[in-house]
Amino acid sequence: MTQRLNEPSHLLARETTRDQVAAMRAARSGKLAYDSPDAADVSYHFVPGRLLWSQQDDADVQTLLTSDRRRSDFDRIGTLAVDSLAPAVTNVVVNQLTPRRPRRGAQVDRRRAGHGDQALEAMLAIFDDELGEGVVTPDHYLHVANGDGKHCPATEPEESGLSGPWPPMVDQAHAQAGANVRVAVIDTGWHQPAGQEQVTSYLAGDGGEPEPYTAGQQLRLYQGHGTFIAGVIKCRAPKAQVTHYRIGDGIAVSETEMVDAIYRALNDPAGPPHIINLSAGCHTRHGIGPLTFHRLWVDTLSAMPGTVLIAAAGNDATNLPFYPAARGWAVGVGSLDHRGNGPVSSFSNYGDSADVYLLGRNHVNAFPQGGYVCKEAPNKRDKRYFGNGLARWSGTSFAAPVFAGLLAARLGPNPGQRATQVAWDMVTQAPQRQDQVHGWHRYIRLTDTNWKTNTY
Repeated sequence: MTQRLNEPSHLLARETTRDQVAAMRAARSGKLAYDSPDAADVSYHFVPGRLLWSQQDDADVQTLLTSDRRRSDFDRIGTLAVDSLAPAVTNVVVNQLTPRRPRRGAQVDRRRAGHGDQALEAMLAIFDDELGEGVVTPDHYLHVANGDGKHCPATEPEESGLSGPWPPMVDQAHAQAGANVRVAVIDTGWHQPAGQEQVTSYLAGDGGEPEPYTAGQQLRLYQGHGTFIAGVIKCRAPKAQVTHYRIGDGIAVSETEMVDAIYRALNDPAGPPHIINLSAGCHTRHGIGPLTFHRLWVDTLSAMPGTVLIAAAGNDATNLPFYPAARGWAVGVGSLDHRGNGPVSSFSNYGDSADVYLLGRNHVNAFPQGGYVCKEAPNKRDKRYFGNGLARWSGTSFAAPVFAGLLAARLGPNPGQRATQVAWDMVTQAPQRQDQVHGWHRYIRLTDTNWKTNTY
């Protein structure tokens, strides 16, 4: 049955999306644009004025920019110069567009690109026509992927009522699972007090780039997201060596910033991680994968069989590609309900974005202590208090680290260069089932004891 546009659930979802986009714009001090006049209809977000292309295409781009045939068209739009403020990404050219000032009295159509970035859209249209779609792209914004709305949360964090994590830690027989396996969590950073709390003592020994936290202050939106993810991993692989790499607050992160953080992980003095957990992603202009992630694979990860990227499938309940999960070389993880035995979660993306599904609903794990005021419909302005170091959260953000933890356990004490092979073996060996919406799909249940530990 087609949903009616005035149904309460539809209107609520649109209100939630507007709240989420407002939070993303606020986090970037307004330097975030999107492709729709109404934030509730946004398909993708991007850095205003920033254009990306591969170094290998630079000669073609420069030839076009200076050609007699199109130079006047470009000059009418604006000027391009190297963006010195953007993170450097291997083999990616990053330029900033400075638009020409409009003629006095000229009307600006703010509907073509969010917040009036007509110049960027006009220049991209020329590049598309001359060089093909996807050669020159915006710098897309990624966002944490833990929810049921167009962007982020199925739920904002809730008080759990529990005194320990759920799903619980593996039993004592598997207490050494994950030994010698290095896991990088690219997210909001390391909440250091979690390693000192008795309730989350399994996080002691983790480290990396810290997340700002002051006891007694109100908790920020998505605060503790990265540490919660680390807790999910450690509950499946208690001895895994988890290191955090911070990407700001996780609300909105440009693809250049995200790939820069991944390179920090790959260049860690302790050695590259065996597993990278990325519980974030985005939809893109024309559905073409982010250029920076393509270069990351071609230039680096394709030659590193000992490192695999695990990515959340996203939470739009759509089969439209959500990147990087939809990349064929990344393991995209969707969400299941009810201890991982139930159906695909209502919020989970599917299709190319989800290679396999695991439990993503109602996780309980490490969370900062403090008060929190809800930012999004339907609970906007509700007050919650977290006093025991735990919270309840749902989304594909938390299905991905379940897979990462199981993979760390399977790699065993001698991970070597097998991470990519073992990860895809886990996917292809997972049982299959089908339903009317998601078709045939692979899933892993935590109740299946053969998935708990190293069997290789």
